[in-house]
Amino acid sequence: MGMKRIDRKEFLGKAVAGGLFVAGSGMAYGQYEEKKEVAEPRLREIREHKPQLDSDLVFQMVSESHRSYEKVSDLLKQEPLLANATWDQGAGDWETALGAASHMGRKDIATLLLDHGARKDIFNMAIMNEASAVRAMVDIDKEIIQVPGPHGITLAFHSIFSGNVDLVAYLKSNGAKIRNGFLRPAAMIGSYEMTKWLLDNGAVYKGRPTFTGKTVAEIAENRGHPEIAKLLNSRLKTL
Repeated sequence: MGMKRIDRKEFLGKAVAGGLFVAGSGMAYGQYEEKKEVAEPRLREIREHKPQLDSDLVFQMVSESHRSYEKVSDLLKQEPLLANATWDQGAGDWETALGAASHMGRKDIATLLLDHGARKDIFNMAIMNEASAVRAMVDIDKEIIQVPGPHGITLAFHSIFSGNVDLVAYLKSNGAKIRNGFLRPAAMIGSYEMTKWLLDNGAVYKGRPTFTGKTVAEIAENRGHPEIAKLLNSRLKTL
């Protein structure tokens, strides 16, 4: 089934009617105006000439937004406009600094970027538990659930970081698939409730190492959540 397309005017009309920009995202126009002042002096400085930002700095910003609050903070001091840095990770896999922080569940880095004028998107709304905003956008066009973020990571995956089981259940009821890989972010945030819900709704724990080299149960144990590790191991399926 092809994605339903709506034009910008129709989307904005529906979004405003649904309270998306007023009550949903917490980023009403007045609030955005306040936050963008961080980058405004630099923006005025380069507006006439519009040179491209240094590509090495752009790459560093997107890379460090996955993991280091301190380095992202330093880069923003060096160049405030890096808050909206975007890098092609290969084959058109465009990733913003905010997108990097979001799919890693780094709410601290995401908040720092937003405070410097980064453009909020639905993936960030999901990790920040801005459930009313996510629901408003899905209500406008349910197929947005199927639109992948950076690296093909889904909206439902991002929503695990919210810790809001009701939000994840809402996305599932509108077509989102629950995948085994969702257990890792649930363990990372230490949510027993989310972990159990995932196991009860299609996720299977196979005890295999993640890209970190550790199993999800080990991640939970190392983060001080032995009850989650015990739950996962009690539901282990090796076949």
